[in-house]
Amino acid sequence: MGAGTLALASLLWAAAALPPDVMPVKDRAIQIPINLIKPQEVRELLLFVSTDQGRTWQQVSYATPDKKFFPFFAPSDGEYWFQVCTIDQRGQRHPSDLNQEPGLKVLIDTLPPVLRIISADKVGDDVVLSWQIQETNPDLDTLRLEYRPAGDPVGQWYPVAVDPLISGQTRFRPKMPGALQIRMGLLDYAGNQAQASQVVGGQVGQNPITTTSAPAAPSPNPNTGGTFAPAPAAPSGGTPGGPILTAPPANDPPAAPRDVPPVQRSESSPPATAPVASSSRSDGQTFSPVATNSVSPPAAPRPESHNIQIINSTQISLDYEVPKQGPSGIRSVKLYMTRDDGRTWEELADDKTLGSTIAATLPGEGLFGFRIVVESGAGLSKGPPLPGDAPELRIEVDLTPPYLELWAPAPDPNTRDTLILRWNATDKNLAPNPIMLEYATNKSGPWAPITSQPIANTGSYTWKLSQRLPYRVYIRVTARDLAGNIGEVISPEPQLIDLTKPEAHLIGIRSASIQMKP
Repeated sequence: MGAGTLALASLLWAAAALPPDVMPVKDRAIQIPINLIKPQEVRELLLFVSTDQGRTWQQVSYATPDKKFFPFFAPSDGEYWFQVCTIDQRGQRHPSDLNQEPGLKVLIDTLPPVLRIISADKVGDDVVLSWQIQETNPDLDTLRLEYRPAGDPVGQWYPVAVDPLISGQTRFRPKMPGALQIRMGLLDYAGNQAQASQVVGGQVGQNPITTTSAPAAPSPNPNTGGTFAPAPAAPSGGTPGGPILTAPPANDPPAAPRDVPPVQRSESSPPATAPVASSSRSDGQTFSPVATNSVSPPAAPRPESHNIQIINSTQISLDYEVPKQGPSGIRSVKLYMTRDDGRTWEELADDKTLGSTIAATLPGEGLFGFRIVVESGAGLSKGPPLPGDAPELRIEVDLTPPYLELWAPAPDPNTRDTLILRWNATDKNLAPNPIMLEYATNKSGPWAPITSQPIANTGSYTWKLSQRLPYRVYIRVTARDLAGNIGEVISPEPQLIDLTKPEAHLIGIRSASIQMKP
């Protein structure tokens, strides 16, 4: 291999529905690692992507040899082929022709399967059940069916063997009489999960309840009635270090701005930032991001929802009241949680003090609904919430600061002594006026405001310069979301803001010496 060889090894999955050289992932923000044999002989690297199986290629990212990976953000689900071209110190490309076997093929699938229980009925002592799956890439080996007594939130789940079919039917005899809660689960090859639940043989929950969600960690105790999570198919092949293509954990905060290295690039090279490549000024010039506070832009903002409290902590404390109780008093107060707006429920916490506040720890980011269940000293209660019950309270946990990109300032072509500052801020819960712009002579501050108060996320701001400003300054952009998270990005180098062109004129002779001839 030459000095510019880039190792891109893909994780192979034993999936009949996918070619063996295609890697499925469920995140659109991914990282493609860089592994150079002789980095000192490489000047720069270019990442190309094809969305039509190699017929056409588009350059989407740029990196210097010191970088560890290329960031990439897919605009939509689908199959992506990647090819990397290195440029040596003499300016020659390797390979010169992209029409060869790609270094990596990735199937991006962010949509969970749709799993429906078509019918479930008691026939004598047996249960007859049929189902249907809608999914392009289902991992049928993960299809699971379980049951337990209805109305028993801590009852043991009993597995039932089923044929791995897109549309199928099974008949089984349960271990106990009476109403049953039945649930099915499935993963696709990218790891997206679907669930379906129904009560059979009782008076409640006769309609199928269909759930689709991301995979959740299985309960460590099979008797706790925790979230159902089918075991994914074990990968085959791959590299000893695990998958080389990864999405950053959603809860990890972005790197501090001081850790963002300067973007070094040639005049013809694209920026090392995705998905925004460049921005154009009105005079036709283009400028590119000089810094970002994260390698993975968040998902698009969700539609506005009302009656949802947004917080930036997984620790919650909820107040409740018991306006009605009998002489036996209260035996227990339990808090139930739903991750899918009431389709499925799980017990989250109980108030052992029997006071008016119940504390709990949520599993992470996401939208959660809650219901409280009170049991009397005589053992009477309304029972745990059933599939389809609406939450009494909804809370969204948002731990991720806004994603930020910062562009180099550009002179305003229409106004003297004026700079145009440009940025890109994205967050699913961005505040109405989230942006603050500041400058400083040192990267550690102190910071002086460019805007006197937070402004709207317009993406640009016209800065009228003063003669009292230094000629080079660091620029900082901060963005706040509704949960109180703050994203920050600082220019890696001080930016030139002195736009004054010196002018001089001759006004005459100040002094002269004249010598006479002898």
